[in-house]
Amino acid sequence: MKKLLFLSAVSVALIASACSSIGPGPVLVTGITVSPPTLTLTVGGASATVAANVTPGGATNKNVTWSASPSGIVSVSAAGVVTPLAAGSAVIRATAQDGSGVMGTCSVVVNPVILPPDGSSERPFLVSDEATLRKVGSNVDGWGLDKHYQQTANITLSATWTRIGDNISRFQGTYDGGGYSINNLTIPSTTDSYQGMFGDIGTLGVVRNVALINISCTYSQGRGGGIAGQNEGLIENCYVTGAIGGTGYIFGGIAGVNMSGSIKNCYTTCNVTSSGSLQSGIVGDNSGRIEYCYATGTISGSFRNGGIVGLNEASGTVYHCVALNTEVSSTIPAADVGRVVGLNDGGNLDDNFARNDMSLYRGGVHFSPSPLTLTSIHGEDALAPRTHGFSSGGWWPAFGYTTPSWNCADGRLPWLQTTTGVLFVGQDPQVL
Repeated sequence: MKKLLFLSAVSVALIASACSSIGPGPVLVTGITVSPPTLTLTVGGASATVAANVTPGGATNKNVTWSASPSGIVSVSAAGVVTPLAAGSAVIRATAQDGSGVMGTCSVVVNPVILPPDGSSERPFLVSDEATLRKVGSNVDGWGLDKHYQQTANITLSATWTRIGDNISRFQGTYDGGGYSINNLTIPSTTDSYQGMFGDIGTLGVVRNVALINISCTYSQGRGGGIAGQNEGLIENCYVTGAIGGTGYIFGGIAGVNMSGSIKNCYTTCNVTSSGSLQSGIVGDNSGRIEYCYATGTISGSFRNGGIVGLNEASGTVYHCVALNTEVSSTIPAADVGRVVGLNDGGNLDDNFARNDMSLYRGGVHFSPSPLTLTSIHGEDALAPRTHGFSSGGWWPAFGYTTPSWNCADGRLPWLQTTTGVLFVGQDPQVL
């Protein structure tokens, strides 16, 4: 019996000794936080370093493996150095190496590299004030007549304006007004033809989303307008208010001449008056295409005067335009005067309207227009309830004045929007 007790005691001692030599098991990771939790980097810019904070502090294996997904946005080294590769968003993960499956994350945004404007379509020169507006087309710092420009603020001019380009050096770039205004553009009496914000917009030129407010232009020669003296390119989504006058010929609220160019989605409230010929609310002489435009100002000249176009050449088209002018007159008896077009020289007139109570004069003598059809120089009658009364919100869209270029509602004329659907602020065109 004593022998058995002795052997039992020895066995217990041996087991206790073995257990004490094995010791406690490994302490696993229960949490990982990555510092910082977010990063914002730039392509081509500096790298950043992230760190993994592991809990508990007594974890047996605190090592982590770094990874990034999706691939191609950033790379991360074993030391936690994060390098931006491409614009986008990614997640950095720190995964415990002890098999616990615990991980921590860091969200990363990589912004594209920001390059300075260079006048390209992707990086246009920015026009933010009077000084930069006057720089357009000057060739100073590369601001040439073939570059791209983006207006970024309303601009009020403090001195008389000098046109951008002329009929020798045409504007062949793109000017986007962005829905902002240019106020108080003033051109005093000048002996030079081709006058306006632009002298001549070439065949590659584009001017869009411009609001000229309260212009005052006095022209003593030919081809004068608000946006351009002559357009051979594209003018779209622009409007002009103010007055154009003088002793010259071929004036229009948008352009003096539209030479095989295109003008669309524009309106003017300008009074256009001169002792010369071919005066109009939109274009004085048209051999291109004019569509979805309206005008409200008073028009007066010697002959070939119209609410929308003075002279429509054989290659000219006037389409879906509305003449809302109070009066169109000629100082010469028996001269060509029309509600929509003064004289159509074999061109195309299609689906045009004019206010039914417009006053027409030849040599100071009032006359009644005829015929009143959609394809005549006088257009079809447009009654006030449709144009700016209780049904205007439906009439204009049915006539093609739709978004994104137009904002229509009952009780008012259409308001213009940019080509991307942004409403011009502060406009309030009225039928007088």
